[in-house]
Amino acid sequence: MRRNHLSITFVIAVVSILLFPHTIQCQLNDKPVAKPIKRKKPPEDQAHWKFFLDSLIIETRLVDPVDQRPLVMAELADAYWLIDQNQSKKLFTEAFDTALALETNSPVANVIARIAKRDRPLAMDLMKRLLAAKSEESNEAAKSFSTARELFKTDPKTAIELAKLSSVLGPSMSGLSFLFQVERTDPAGAEEIYAAYLNNLKRPGNFELGSVLFLAGYPLGYGEAYGGSNDLAAFTGFYGMRVDGLKPRPDLAAKYLQIAFVAITNTLRRAGEARNPDKDGLNALAFYAASYLFPEVQRYVPDAEGAWSGLYRQALTGTSEVWRAEVEQRLRKLREVRTKTSEQSGEDLARTSAKEKLQDIEKLSDTCSRNRGYADVSLAHNYTKEFTQARQIADRIEDLTMRDEVLQFINYDEAAALIKSGDLVRAAALVEKVAAKEQRAVLYAGIAGAALKKSDKAMVVDVLTRARTLVRDSDDAELQAGVLLSVGAIYAQFDPTEATYTTRDSVKAINRMKERLTEPFSVLRRVNFGCVGGDIGWYGERNEVENSSLYETLGAIAKTDAQAEGALALASEIQDKPTRLRAQLAIVKAVIK
Repeated sequence: MRRNHLSITFVIAVVSILLFPHTIQCQLNDKPVAKPIKRKKPPEDQAHWKFFLDSLIIETRLVDPVDQRPLVMAELADAYWLIDQNQSKKLFTEAFDTALALETNSPVANVIARIAKRDRPLAMDLMKRLLAAKSEESNEAAKSFSTARELFKTDPKTAIELAKLSSVLGPSMSGLSFLFQVERTDPAGAEEIYAAYLNNLKRPGNFELGSVLFLAGYPLGYGEAYGGSNDLAAFTGFYGMRVDGLKPRPDLAAKYLQIAFVAITNTLRRAGEARNPDKDGLNALAFYAASYLFPEVQRYVPDAEGAWSGLYRQALTGTSEVWRAEVEQRLRKLREVRTKTSEQSGEDLARTSAKEKLQDIEKLSDTCSRNRGYADVSLAHNYTKEFTQARQIADRIEDLTMRDEVLQFINYDEAAALIKSGDLVRAAALVEKVAAKEQRAVLYAGIAGAALKKSDKAMVVDVLTRARTLVRDSDDAELQAGVLLSVGAIYAQFDPTEATYTTRDSVKAINRMKERLTEPFSVLRRVNFGCVGGDIGWYGERNEVENSSLYETLGAIAKTDAQAEGALALASEIQDKPTRLRAQLAIVKAVIK
């Protein structure tokens, strides 16, 4: 995803740089690996763990705060699935009912996502219940597609089915952004979701033009979904999204344009009603839609050009000069962005933008604006991995603090790129130039994971030791926990004792955290663009700490020979009850899989 370089408004490009493969069992050269013993679990083991799960049923029903209760109940049901699927289904349904009953902060989306991983038919039935119960809530589409987005990581087919069901709620920004996400890997699935939207729009009363406009981009081959309101000034959505492989779908485009024609006609009819206070706004909306879509009519339904031409003239006549200017300005901006994103790759677009800005920077009158301009251009080169050019531009920044922050950003990204390419020696040397200790620790964890793949024990132990040392006295308990969990997860693959020791330290950090544990752990990097007496702005992103899941780390420790009870003992030290229960359940699932 291309980063947006803004210097006035707050911007966080949430990007995961360290996308390394999950750690694997690996034979190290000079020390035997403590591998899990693979054997069929005897009946007495199953009975032991079932008794343990039975003992947690009442406790999960009493979890406080209540918004955490359904999640823990769903985790319990998930663990039961490995032993008693009938009991698991009952508990899953109970978790869903508990989530549905919550009026605020309901985690129903996450509960359904968990259910779908085990029992797709049950998840679909519960999703239908959810849609029937919540169809009048304005934010339900966002919740539904949050579920679909979570599911898409592990069960794309079920995610697509849930999205198709959710289309009954009408087009939304969350729904269309998910559709484009699906398009990147499963074009046929995306087409199914879109067809479901069209089918629902054909139902009586579903022709609100603002919602219909949300659906325009996909069949026409544009990464855009802009609309959502019958008030042009309240439009939301996006345009200029780059979706590789996205192409026009003439059949769907023709069907869509037929629906849009009816929606525009209805809007103009309402605008013409006597004493309608929304007359001006409705005419402007119809004019926008007709202007936006008329060029596509000529491509996909040329026989309807005459009818559309009349519709366009009617909308134009009813729209005031002020609104005409507004519509034309909006469409001009949209088409300019569309042209740029369709003709250039993300990297080329960043280079072009940087080149254009660099030519104008010297014309700026004040030092602050020039510094911010150089920082923006430098970070654009950094995005395209042109690190030498990025540093050269950064050296022109006169503000020493800003210059240092930009250079640190570059050093981090170049080290991450070297790790990804497998050049670990150069990466380790460059990490030393990253000033922030916590950021160095995150990079060391990444190097350790890559070195483990190469069976380089000396490097693994060396960088793990450095990472642990860097965060030992950190005031950031959350980041300390994340780094130590990452270290523990890697140690679990060849040294269970060290893994247990490190993970115990991470549990202590978790107990010091002010907020409840959320995963994945991440580190925020930022460059401040603010000037004294001027606007405050910054550029930044979050980078995830590799392999930093408490639950996966405890599970990895538990799977090593004779370590299950030790892992449970570690989990019992966690003070937050929901987190402790979920940790215990993760251990059970790891052992009995």
